[in-house]
Amino acid sequence: LRLLEAAQSCTTEVLVMQPCVARETRELRLARPLVLEALRRGARGRILYPHTARGDSGTRAHLGELLPAGGQVRTTKEVSDRFLVFDRKTAFIPSGEDGEIAVVYESTVAAFLAGLHARVWESAVDFDSGAAGYAGTMEELKVTLLSLLASGAKDEVIARRVGMSERT
Repeated sequence: LRLLEAAQSCTTEVLVMQPCVARETRELRLARPLVLEALRRGARGRILYPHTARGDSGTRAHLGELLPAGGQVRTTKEVSDRFLVFDRKTAFIPSGEDGEIAVVYESTVAAFLAGLHARVWESAVDFDSGAAGYAGTMEELKVTLLSLLASGAKDEVIARRVGMSERT
């Protein structure tokens, strides 16, 4: 209900950072059409996914809907956090491993998340729904994987940070 209210009252900006659709929580899955509606009403949208989203057909289909609605989509080498921010006033962040989402109405926290989003956005690569597969991001993804492996990160941590299955 709070997600619906925040999305419907959004007038200026939606910021999204999350892993592939296959790893979405129920709440984030419910947010997808709400973000799309906010974009169609004229809110600016900046959506970040990991590079691995480029190879996921479900994610590509979702991103293909956002672009014509005015959303700007980029991918990055790893997404360590997931969140939604509406109008830099209301934020939705994970509150543990059980998939629960915390709602934060503190503008300072929303501004902090917007700043984090902006830093990642700067180095992220534009998503083109017409481009095939990983569209020039494979080398960066390989370097990230090797760096995480060399640092001793466990498979589960690596998979979560780059947005892929542990088995991959």
